[in-house]
Amino acid sequence: GECLCNPVRFFAILSMQRSGSGWFETLLNSHLNISSNGEIFSSFPRRSNVSSVFMTLDQVYNLDWYSSAAKNSCSAAVGLKWMLNQ
Repeated sequence: GECLCNPVRFFAILSMQRSGSGWFETLLNSHLNISSNGEIFSSFPRRSNVSSVFMTLDQVYNLDWYSSAAKNSCSAAVGLKWMLNQ
Protein backbone atom coordinates (compact mmCIF):
# COMPACT_ATOMS: atom_id res chain seq x y z
CA GLY A 1 0.00 0.00 0.00
CA GLU A 2 0.84 3.65 -0.13
CA CYS A 3 1.82 3.74 3.54
CA LEU A 4 4.54 1.13 3.28
CA CYS A 5 6.71 3.30 1.06
CA ASN A 6 6.20 6.52 3.05
CA PRO A 7 8.62 6.94 5.96
CA VAL A 8 7.24 8.18 9.25
CA ARG A 9 8.62 11.62 10.11
CA PHE A 10 9.25 12.63 13.71
CA PHE A 11 8.70 16.17 14.93
CA ALA A 12 8.78 18.30 18.07
CA ILE A 13 6.87 21.51 18.61
CA LEU A 14 9.22 23.73 20.64
CA SER A 15 7.28 26.50 22.31
CA MET A 16 6.61 28.71 25.30
CA GLN A 17 3.37 28.84 27.29
CA ARG A 18 0.55 31.03 25.98
CA SER A 19 1.99 31.17 22.47
CA GLY A 20 -0.67 29.28 20.51
CA SER A 21 1.07 25.92 20.57
CA GLY A 22 -2.09 24.18 21.80
CA TRP A 23 -4.04 25.52 18.83
CA PHE A 24 -1.23 24.50 16.48
CA GLU A 25 -1.12 21.00 17.95
CA THR A 26 -4.91 20.68 17.58
CA LEU A 27 -4.57 21.73 13.95
CA LEU A 28 -1.89 19.09 13.35
CA ASN A 29 -3.96 16.40 15.09
CA SER A 30 -6.94 17.19 12.88
CA HIS A 31 -4.99 15.64 10.01
CA LEU A 32 -5.68 11.92 9.77
CA ASN A 33 -2.03 10.94 9.32
CA ILE A 34 -0.42 13.19 11.95
CA SER A 35 -0.26 12.36 15.64
CA SER A 36 1.05 14.82 18.23
CA ASN A 37 1.20 13.50 21.79
CA GLY A 38 1.15 16.71 23.83
CA GLU A 39 3.50 17.96 26.54
CA ILE A 40 5.25 14.74 27.46
CA PHE A 41 7.87 16.45 29.63
CA SER A 42 5.47 18.33 31.92
CA SER A 43 6.11 15.58 34.49
CA PHE A 44 9.50 16.05 36.21
CA PRO A 45 10.51 12.34 36.32
CA ARG A 46 10.33 12.20 32.52
CA ARG A 47 12.93 14.98 32.23
CA SER A 48 15.01 14.37 35.37
CA ASN A 49 18.04 13.06 33.46
CA VAL A 50 19.17 12.31 29.94
CA SER A 51 18.32 8.60 30.18
CA SER A 52 14.72 9.30 31.16
CA VAL A 53 14.41 11.87 28.34
CA PHE A 54 15.62 9.32 25.76
CA MET A 55 13.38 6.60 27.19
CA THR A 56 10.34 8.92 27.06
CA LEU A 57 11.11 9.98 23.49
CA ASP A 58 11.52 6.35 22.46
CA GLN A 59 8.14 5.47 23.96
CA VAL A 60 6.37 8.39 22.29
CA TYR A 61 7.86 7.81 18.87
CA ASN A 62 6.94 4.10 19.03
CA LEU A 63 3.34 4.56 20.24
CA ASP A 64 1.81 3.99 16.84
CA TRP A 65 3.69 0.72 16.41
CA TYR A 66 3.19 -0.88 19.83
CA SER A 67 -0.24 0.28 20.99
CA SER A 68 -3.66 1.26 19.80
CA ALA A 69 -2.74 4.95 20.08
CA ALA A 70 -2.61 5.29 16.31
CA LYS A 71 -5.54 7.17 14.81
CA ASN A 72 -4.87 5.45 11.53
CA SER A 73 -2.84 2.53 10.28
CA CYS A 74 -0.77 4.96 8.21
CA SER A 75 0.89 7.67 10.31
CA ALA A 76 3.01 10.03 8.25
CA ALA A 77 4.26 12.08 11.22
CA VAL A 78 4.46 11.47 14.97
CA GLY A 79 5.55 14.09 17.47
CA LEU A 80 5.23 15.92 20.74
CA LYS A 81 5.15 19.36 22.30
CA TRP A 82 8.17 20.46 24.36
CA MET A 83 7.93 23.69 26.30
CA LEU A 84 11.19 25.63 26.45
CA ASN A 85 11.00 26.02 30.25
CA GLN A 86 10.95 22.23 30.73
